[in-house]
Amino acid sequence: MFLQSLGDDKGWAWLERLAGYTGMFTARSRDVPSVVAKSEFAVGFAVPSIGAFDERLQGLPIRFVFAPNSYVAPEVWGVLAGAPRRELAQEFIRFMVSDAGQRALMGIGLYSIVPGLKMQGAPGSVEEQAVEFMGGIRSIFDRPVSNVYDDEIARKRYQQVNQDFRRRIESRLDELEAR
Repeated sequence: MFLQSLGDDKGWAWLERLAGYTGMFTARSRDVPSVVAKSEFAVGFAVPSIGAFDERLQGLPIRFVFAPNSYVAPEVWGVLAGAPRRELAQEFIRFMVSDAGQRALMGIGLYSIVPGLKMQGAPGSVEEQAVEFMGGIRSIFDRPVSNVYDDEIARKRYQQVNQDFRRRIESRLDELEAR
C-alpha cells in the first residue's frame, strides 16, 4: 500500500526510515503491540486488536495511529453451514448488530460497525480510553478513506517487493536502526 501510494522511491525511503524504529519482524501480530507497549521498540505495524488495547488498559503507554487511507476492518461474523443451532446463531448475530449489541462491544473498547454510533463514555471509562488509544476517533466512519491498493499490481510485483524488502530492510536492519 505504501509503495503504491507514495511510489517506489519515496515509499522505500519511508519504509527504511520506519524500519529503524521497528526493531524486529515477527510472524505473530500479537507480539507487535506487546513489545511497543513495553517500550522495547518505538513503533510497529499491527491492527488495533483488543489485545493491543488491553495493553493500554493495563496502563502501558501505547497508542494506535492510522496511516493515511487506512481503515478499521471489523471482525467477520457468520453462521457456519450445518451449524447445530442455526437459529440461535442467527439471533446472536442480529443482537450483535443491534444498537444494544454494538453498545456492549463499545463497552469493552471495540468500535461500532453501525454508522451513527459513536464511541463515548464518562471520563476515564473504557470507551474514552479507546478513543484516546485510537487517536481521538469516535467512529470508524468519521475518517476519510480511499482505496489506494491495487491487488493486480501487488500480485505482479509480489516476488520483487519481497526481494527488495530483504535487500533494503531486513538485511540492513542494524544499519537502519543506527541512523
